[in-house]
Amino acid sequence: MKTSVVLATYNGEKYIEKQLLSILEQTVLPYEIVITDDSSEDMTLNIVYSYVEKYTSVKWIVTHNQNKGFVSNFINGIIKSTGDVIFLSDQDDEWKSDKILNYVKIFDAYRGATLIHGDIDIVDMDGNILKTKTQHYKKGVNKFSFSDFINKPNYPGMSIAFKKAVFDKNRDFVFNNLSNIKTHDYLLVMLSLFEGEVYTVSKSYCNRTFTGENVALRETNRSKLIRQDRINSAKTYINQYTLVLNFLSSHFMLSYEDEKNKLSRQLNAQECRLDFLENGGLKKGVCLVRNVQYLPSFKSMITDIFAKKFGH
Repeated sequence: MKTSVVLATYNGEKYIEKQLLSILEQTVLPYEIVITDDSSEDMTLNIVYSYVEKYTSVKWIVTHNQNKGFVSNFINGIIKSTGDVIFLSDQDDEWKSDKILNYVKIFDAYRGATLIHGDIDIVDMDGNILKTKTQHYKKGVNKFSFSDFINKPNYPGMSIAFKKAVFDKNRDFVFNNLSNIKTHDYLLVMLSLFEGEVYTVSKSYCNRTFTGENVALRETNRSKLIRQDRINSAKTYINQYTLVLNFLSSHFMLSYEDEKNKLSRQLNAQECRLDFLENGGLKKGVCLVRNVQYLPSFKSMITDIFAKKFGH
């Protein structure tokens, strides 16, 4: 089983060296490392090329993307990769030394596995633990269901490994829907779920570094009563549910009719939620309450109501 690491970079001179070392010090080295750079203007590529010259035990591919954003940057790297299994990496991660070894063992043990997503710890710039088990996965290795999938809006790609054949098989769908794909990691989990089996791992094999520059982590400790954040959340769900429904429709998956019906109801609930958060009013509030069973949780609905009334 050949493994590729797709590492997306953009102005990452402060962090890239630590992450490259953590990949190159794996107990089982990857077959290749694909660097996909989105037109960095600092010393990122100089650092990368110094490692290319120094570490010749792995195959290197350095490719350039022209300021097209992180989704296009990762997809560019995936296309260029040649491994059977692809590990995704951000430039400010740091991997445990046995990450590749243990993920490959899981793929070997679960022959139907098309994607693995592990838990994640967050550390500061000095490596001090800020938060552990951020994905809250069940202990051990567990198969991920369709219901699990549609109730979870994000899958940080830095703990994803997936089979390249899944992407290759669905390349036309990816490019036909590229403008509607907000995150590459959600796309990959979706494709992998319908093409095989997705497994979660409760152990963290990588650290996500809080740099102060990564937007997702900056927002972790924000008040849940910020209305715009709730609006953005509803829009994310709407985008993702629409993407899944488009995929199921384009592939004529008749065996998923029950799932399509459930997803349509959840999409309608998020549209009610968005309408309420943006416009308020009794009628829209009633729509929200009537659809509570199709929202992520009752608590989520109550928070929406408080955010609309008291938030900022």
